[in-house]
Amino acid sequence: MILWIDGTDLRDALARAEFTEFPGEKVLNRAAFTASIAAQAVIAQTLSPPLHVLDAHATALGGIERGCRESVEAVLRRLPTLPSHTGRRQALRDHLEKSMDPVIFAIRDAAASDGVPGPSVLASMTTAAGRSGGEAEAHAGRMSPHSQGADRLADALMYVGQVGDWAAVAREQYEAGRKRETTTRDQEGSLSRAFAYKLIETYKKVSGRRLKFSRGDGERPAGPLIDYLVLLFERVRGKLEADPAQALVAKERDWSPSMETLALWITLYRGAHPAEAQASRQTAGL
Repeated sequence: MILWIDGTDLRDALARAEFTEFPGEKVLNRAAFTASIAAQAVIAQTLSPPLHVLDAHATALGGIERGCRESVEAVLRRLPTLPSHTGRRQALRDHLEKSMDPVIFAIRDAAASDGVPGPSVLASMTTAAGRSGGEAEAHAGRMSPHSQGADRLADALMYVGQVGDWAAVAREQYEAGRKRETTTRDQEGSLSRAFAYKLIETYKKVSGRRLKFSRGDGERPAGPLIDYLVLLFERVRGKLEADPAQALVAKERDWSPSMETLALWITLYRGAHPAEAQASRQTAGL
């Protein structure tokens, strides 16, 4: 795993926050590893396809599924009767060969004139009759064009139906993935905020300081904790920019939160930890 934040980054961030005494390397490295996991979660979500893209893929696959099914059904509707086991190739082939429907006859004739049966037809004939490849070819050569056309048309319909089935499976996978992504994102909310929470938690553990920030009338938020967060977001962003495969991720707003956003996240974190909120109000007058 890439260490998006390492012990040196944490040491530099603490120095930016006006620390003069630092925890040991083991403590810093452990805290950095935990923060890196949170950073990786943000990156992974950024690289995941947007939900509307998943929807578009599922819709396209659904169109292929319907198109294949409708194509097969358009041919089968020309047959007067079909047994319950029409999905089996031999039954379908027999019905196609017997059909005198002009449309079926025309397609069957065109299929027969398209040359000798393809490998798939020869393979099915070999399996059915127990012949070797050479014997199957010889048998195909003795088939009438009428029979060859029925064979080829049956295979084509089976294959188109199979493509539709594959498209249906792929569509269902996309829809299930979309549902999982929606649930995950709803549960996790802002992953960049979760990453900031992890940094705030790390700050508290390694520094022992209260979680606070300050501001004058009309001034932007400031203070050691804000400086600490800004530097660590900068470090991750810089590492992303240095990697050509990740450079675009660095441009996402997740990695450039405003001072006001950082202040909001600090406030929300304190709100989720009542004891910390009370202590910070007592020391910072917030």
